[in-house]
Amino acid sequence: MMLSLIAGCGRSTPPPQTPPRSVKVETVRDSEGNRLPITGRVRIEQRADLSFEGSGRIASIAVDVGDTVRRGQTLARLDPESAQLKLQQARADVSAAKAQKAERELNFRQQQALFDDRVISPATLAAARAAYLSANEQLDSAKATEALASRAVRTSAIVSPFNGRIVARSVQPFVDVTAGQSVLQIEGAEKAEVVGMLPAALVTKLKPGDVASAYTNANPAQAVSIRLESLSSRLENGALVQAIFRPVEPSSELRSGETVLITLPIAQAHAPSVPVTALIPQTQSKQASVFVYDAATAKVSRREITPETVENGRVLVRDGLAVGETVVVAGAAFLVDGQAVRLYQPATHIGRDKAL
Repeated sequence: MMLSLIAGCGRSTPPPQTPPRSVKVETVRDSEGNRLPITGRVRIEQRADLSFEGSGRIASIAVDVGDTVRRGQTLARLDPESAQLKLQQARADVSAAKAQKAERELNFRQQQALFDDRVISPATLAAARAAYLSANEQLDSAKATEALASRAVRTSAIVSPFNGRIVARSVQPFVDVTAGQSVLQIEGAEKAEVVGMLPAALVTKLKPGDVASAYTNANPAQAVSIRLESLSSRLENGALVQAIFRPVEPSSELRSGETVLITLPIAQAHAPSVPVTALIPQTQSKQASVFVYDAATAKVSRREITPETVENGRVLVRDGLAVGETVVVAGAAFLVDGQAVRLYQPATHIGRDKAL
């Protein structure tokens, strides 16, 4: 009896096995061969940020957002007192410099006459000549300062550079602003353009003159024809190229600042498509990974893929996947290569009871 008890106590209980992790999967499907949509933003070709050349306190702003303005119209003014005082000081400095120049010029001529009569030495004449030349330079400097002060008075007002409409006002009257600080934004009355960021892989398939379609939120069923005007030669964020489109015909459908959907004239080749949630980004490369599910072994394997574009929550895959394979679309972040999994079953007890 004692031996059997000892033998029983010596048996080790195996640890409970961890159940396979539950995951959602989806079969990789073929992407549709429709035209590729890109998001764009409408802006006006003729636009400007208006600011003062100098710093100071704003005395008045004559316009507000939405106001129509004409070219040459005064839109805002700085307090002119400071600029006018500087101009008065500059003019006084010019008068003083002129008087000094006249005095030193007269002295130089007198010294020249004495030198010709051999009364003074060459060094004395040279000193008089140097003083005269210095007076000339001081006068030129004073005149330049006067010109700048005069310009500061003239530019203490913001004038509309073209006919248009005020679309933004950044400051209020009686506040101090610095030189170049934006006060107003103005846009012209015509020539809207659409700016979009295109994947670099698509740029080689487009050329200026290609016609695309733009769809607005206000009228998503009505297409506005737009023509590709130019493509930037610089990559943004290492993968995107800025493209500028303009309407083929003048259209009131495109409003400044509006987001539109651009449908490019590129028939996408059929390619595997997976949800964004299936991707595991790689920090050191432009590739990503997915977990592919093998129904025969009920295990997943990690595989690198090359994504191309992302639209409407789905990723077109250039390399690494084939149509018909099964990938994990939920729970991939918690998996490791070769891990056993079980498929998520959305049915509940209530659902089964109803089914019965």
